[in-house]
Amino acid sequence: MQEQVRAVLPDHGWTLTTGAGWCHAGPTGYPFQRQGWKLHVSATPLSALLVLSRCARVLVGHGHAFKFAPDLSRLLDLLDRESDRGSAGKFITVYPTRDADIAGLAGALHRETAGLPGPQILSDRQYRPGSLVHLRYGVHTEHPTLTDDGELHTRLTAPDGTRVPDRRQAWFTMPDWAEYPIRATADADADPRLAGRYRVHTAIQHANKGGVYQALDEQQQCEVIVKQARAHTGATLTGQDSQTLLRAEADALDILHPHGVCPRRIDLFTYGDSLFLVEEALTGTTLADWVIHRLVPGSRLNDGLPIQDLLPVAAQVVDVLRTVHDAGLRLGDLTPTNLMICQDGSVRCIDLEGAGRFGTPIAPIGTHGYIPPEFTTSTTEPTEPTASGVANDLYALGAVLFFLVTGAHPVLLDDDAGTREHRLAGLFALLGADGDAARALGPAVLGLMADDPAARWSLDRVRIHLLEAATPATPAAPVATLPRRRGGGPSPRELLTDLAEQLAEAATDDPGTAPRSDPRTVYRGAAGLLAVLTRIDPRSTAVDALIDRISADPPAGPVLPGLYSGVAGVAWAGFDAARLRGEDPGHALDLARRIPTSWHVPDVCHGLAGAGLAFAHLWRHGAGDEFRARVADCADSLTRMADDTEHGLLWPFPPDADTPLAGQSTYGFAHGVAGIGTFLLTAAAVTGDHRHLNLAVRAGRTLAGNVQGDDTAAWWYADPQEQQEGGHPVAAAHWCNGASGIGTFLLRLGCATDDPTWTALARRAAVTVRMEARDASACYCHGLAGNGDFLLDLAERLDDDRYRTWAGELADLIAATAVRQNGRFVIADDTRKAVTPGFATGTAGTAAFLHRLTHGGDRWWMTG
Repeated sequence: MQEQVRAVLPDHGWTLTTGAGWCHAGPTGYPFQRQGWKLHVSATPLSALLVLSRCARVLVGHGHAFKFAPDLSRLLDLLDRESDRGSAGKFITVYPTRDADIAGLAGALHRETAGLPGPQILSDRQYRPGSLVHLRYGVHTEHPTLTDDGELHTRLTAPDGTRVPDRRQAWFTMPDWAEYPIRATADADADPRLAGRYRVHTAIQHANKGGVYQALDEQQQCEVIVKQARAHTGATLTGQDSQTLLRAEADALDILHPHGVCPRRIDLFTYGDSLFLVEEALTGTTLADWVIHRLVPGSRLNDGLPIQDLLPVAAQVVDVLRTVHDAGLRLGDLTPTNLMICQDGSVRCIDLEGAGRFGTPIAPIGTHGYIPPEFTTSTTEPTEPTASGVANDLYALGAVLFFLVTGAHPVLLDDDAGTREHRLAGLFALLGADGDAARALGPAVLGLMADDPAARWSLDRVRIHLLEAATPATPAAPVATLPRRRGGGPSPRELLTDLAEQLAEAATDDPGTAPRSDPRTVYRGAAGLLAVLTRIDPRSTAVDALIDRISADPPAGPVLPGLYSGVAGVAWAGFDAARLRGEDPGHALDLARRIPTSWHVPDVCHGLAGAGLAFAHLWRHGAGDEFRARVADCADSLTRMADDTEHGLLWPFPPDADTPLAGQSTYGFAHGVAGIGTFLLTAAAVTGDHRHLNLAVRAGRTLAGNVQGDDTAAWWYADPQEQQEGGHPVAAAHWCNGASGIGTFLLRLGCATDDPTWTALARRAAVTVRMEARDASACYCHGLAGNGDFLLDLAERLDDDRYRTWAGELADLIAATAVRQNGRFVIADDTRKAVTPGFATGTAGTAAFLHRLTHGGDRWWMTG
């Protein structure tokens, strides 16, 4: 691609540079506008070289700077079916020097690319129907500044000087003051019904490839499901795209519906640039929800559903797959969310997007954890690793049975040793070895998920095994005979050693891409790594490097007070490092003095409560009474911000706050009542002011008044809105918004007031944490590490070793997911697909929990 541009550049006066995922071309000293209209041009892998060559000639000839995706891999990311809808499809970006040039330039680019394929760009307005050229008003050249939640975003300047975010939505928007530079054609009055028949009323899913909707079929007066595929999204070098897959799904429905294993196809039609598939709406619940919602509250990691409940469902899943194969198709993407248990008890497939006929290339889609090791999802082209694709379905069937038994998805990173089969056996044993279902289904699970496709059990063998398992007289075979310890992974101490080495290397690594947030902070920046490595060895070279990184110049924007995404955590980490190294903490204290004590964001992560906790920590470690006064100021500010509501005492984010939480109130630790209550308890202890203690008690009553669960377990919805909607919570156990973080506050409230009501609630929250552990990630913010720290709190404050044992279970589960890469054990981050160093979502937070479990010490980012 870069050669296409070099071929049209003049010998002098132009530069071509590559970095951060883009290649930039422009005249030397180009007079960029700070903001204004810019052009985007889309393309597919098959049209990209021609589109770029033709556009480059126009742009170089007119002297306009531009950037483009420098290689096929980057273009495929932009076209990916799951790419961010606000930036998807933008192959070329053009930066005119004047808005007055837009109309002529857009017309020239349109004429050069007319008739070539490329997707519509959702965030922009298309120049003409079907055109590859799109327009959007936005920032051209401005360094990003911090938002209220610590993200780095560019901003537009209104004529009155007001700064507003330059947001890229999944639909076209432009500022009120901007004038569209091209005469717009009048939109015809649109029928609110698709195909004059289907009235959409609920969006089930949004993605770059298109949405999934629930609609009323006004012709048949029944509910239907409508699936959309936008043209050229997910395009490959073979010319296939999302519409190819949707047509294949329609064919699969026609073939399989007579066999009773899937919905009926009702319609397939084109509207605009999208293809729509309409199918009957089945009534029931997905297999994933059926398992999760039936697990007993408070169950141990290796407790599962009764075997008499699982065996009939497992047999039906096997029979469905057999029916599909007998009809000459493979499923391609078999997961618990793509299977439905209908009201009559039957199991059916509800998503045949990956289905295809035997002998045809396998679609480049799949679900992490359900893809066999020999097949990796790649958007470059469909692949056919085996003769028919049967082996892929067999592996996915094993993964579905794994989930059926354990309630956990078999998600593991790739490793150097090629021991996936061994690691799956260890993880399965840890999650299910004590259950009858695991003993009965374990051989089939591991037989289906064998690394060697040729060694995988056939459907006949699986079905015979299930029949034998259903016969009480037949002894069940052992789950696995592979040698293992602690779920097949390293011990927590061994894992901690390797994680610490990785963090030390990350301390000096070049991140390679522009940061998305302040690179100094706790959440995913240097301060989180510094805090962990300082406890391990405060005089290491890694700590030296991290001290330099947190001392770097801050990004543009306000001094954010938050503990995790703001400056408070940076000051805390720098102060501790200096103190433990016997050095002057002056820089950290100067930084802390710049943190405001009155602020419009109240929470721990981004706002005042987090700043107050940091001030309390500094005061308790001898930084001086000025920080005790700062604690009082923060507490007084939060007192004024408290709001009495029908749900109790809440701290809402202001409606105009520059954060997705604007106008919302939450119950959890990171952003809501629990975290603010924890700071108020700390403030009462530091200042002796009973007003702060009384307010903390009122926060506790709010949480007690909104608790869910039973006498054994306790959990909370994330916020009043989710509580009003009801149903299964998004995250029942997480530190940031669930039982782990709320229990952290209630435990401290009980100890501070000597009231067993609060500690009893904290104990019930611990039961929820244990129950929800089986499919959690290893990370701190919303995973096992943060939950484990709460269990260690209970063990220490209540002198109850049961909770230390539970924390050890979480550590074993973390270790069971560890894999070797480059000779060391690594742990996946919150995406469960990558390894990153950050504290909240990556390696540092996991290492922090393992260090405390192994060596003891204070809770991370807590004081008192």
